[in-house]
Amino acid sequence: MRSWIRKAKLYLPILFWFLIHSSNAFGADLTFQIEITEEGIYYIHYNTLGNILVNSGYSTEEAASVLQSIDSKTIKIKNRGVEIPIYVSTNTNFTPQDYIIFFGTGIQKNTVKEDNVTRFTNEYPFTKTNIYYLITEGKDGLRMKVRDGAPKEGGGPSGFIEKYHGEMDTTYWETLPDGERRDHWFYGSRIFGGTQVSFPPFNLSNIATTTEPFILRYSLQGRTDNFSMTPDHHTVVYLNGQPVDDDYWDGQREREIEIMSFPQAEPFLKSNDNILSIASMVDMNVGNGDSGFCIGETHSDKPCDAVFLNYFEIEYIKTYTAENDLLIFNNQTSPGYTLVGDVQFKISNMNTGNVEIYDITDPLNIYKIENFSYDSVAKTVRFSDNIQKKTRYIILSVSKRVNNIPAITLIQPSSLIDKTNSADYVIITHKDFIEAARLLAGHREGRGLKAMVVDIEDVYREFNYGIITPKAIKDFLQYAYQNWQSTPLYVLLLGDANIDYRDNWGYQNTNNDKNFIPVAMIQSATPGVGEIPSDNWFVTIRGDDP
Repeated sequence: MRSWIRKAKLYLPILFWFLIHSSNAFGADLTFQIEITEEGIYYIHYNTLGNILVNSGYSTEEAASVLQSIDSKTIKIKNRGVEIPIYVSTNTNFTPQDYIIFFGTGIQKNTVKEDNVTRFTNEYPFTKTNIYYLITEGKDGLRMKVRDGAPKEGGGPSGFIEKYHGEMDTTYWETLPDGERRDHWFYGSRIFGGTQVSFPPFNLSNIATTTEPFILRYSLQGRTDNFSMTPDHHTVVYLNGQPVDDDYWDGQREREIEIMSFPQAEPFLKSNDNILSIASMVDMNVGNGDSGFCIGETHSDKPCDAVFLNYFEIEYIKTYTAENDLLIFNNQTSPGYTLVGDVQFKISNMNTGNVEIYDITDPLNIYKIENFSYDSVAKTVRFSDNIQKKTRYIILSVSKRVNNIPAITLIQPSSLIDKTNSADYVIITHKDFIEAARLLAGHREGRGLKAMVVDIEDVYREFNYGIITPKAIKDFLQYAYQNWQSTPLYVLLLGDANIDYRDNWGYQNTNNDKNFIPVAMIQSATPGVGEIPSDNWFVTIRGDDP
């Protein structure tokens, strides 16, 4: 953890490479920042924006005057600098009856395989929260397109491929070998040789009756490496007490397995309380952790055989049955097969005909499906669509639109990319410490240094579209170093950090361990040390600096 007192003694020189910042989120008279953590259809009413303006210092009359002067055709929403299509209830001035609808998602896990190792390619390790910007002026905004969904004669598919993803990041392994951009968080504790671990029960809704097999996919990580024998791991995986995989493998490496051999019916799959268990067998003489040939375990009372579960997935065929008047579905009707052409869909268990259907396959090209039919007796919705590829839809009753958005705030454009900026001493801090930082800046200016206080949120907005990542700090410092009128000499990071970026342990709110200014976790060059926190990384940018 950091304090500004300890940090101030370092006086880190600011040197870093050039950032090409391709888009600014601002440029309108009003800009609202929207925080999204889950996939869904989001709904913003006039009253919501009015309340935000009032809470930001506008009078009720001023807020109404501002909102009602907006030409609704110019309302737009951007994510990562790219405009997304939205629905606005009017094409004239925005009034108290009006609202905005858009499709949003949290930060999705993006990975790539490099030499058989899975590595992250985006900000997923740092945050679950995606950032959208609602802008109320400028050129006309993008609108959702509409497709005719009038049902046609004929039947349709009875089920689609659904994926259940099981992952709980509860154990952090700092010294994971080759750990750069890898997932250091695992599901539960180590699974030692001679033990069997059962993971929390999970439910699979509306399992279709079919002869098709389900797919089980899971990822293990070797904790130990017993270099006296190969292979040195023997794991058996059980699903609801039934053995589904038996595998021998070796070392401190990732092991991903996919199985498609069992029918999606009991005893293998059931609707409620499914249990995945993993046993680490003791049919090999692996020795103990202090035996001298063991890497990854040093205890004499523990065997030199331990693995972690990273995640597991089950792909099964699910019926087109809504749950609480909502369903996300697709046209992939069995493993490896996608139904194309004129496809007829029938969604059951819809308790109202006041529903909306959207094609959400491409978040940058959302379609609204209209002219569907509703049977109030059978409680089914029917529509057709002409599709040529795997397509994802969401159907929901109007009441299931998400109107309780985690956070919407009115923001003012910042000017960190203004090349006329000039500072010797830069203080990057959280809004909770802005006033204290200004006092310190005044003190430094009294010593002859030109000081600037920078809100970390402005750094995220200007250098990563508002999304949290330590790299935004480095990119900002590099930009200032290479572009400001006078080059900064010192940087102070004012505020504690937490290596649990995504609050997996849940301590940030309950134990006052909030991640005010994130630290960078870098891979140590020393073998066996693994991932280490580094503030120096933010300013190592010249010559051979990493």
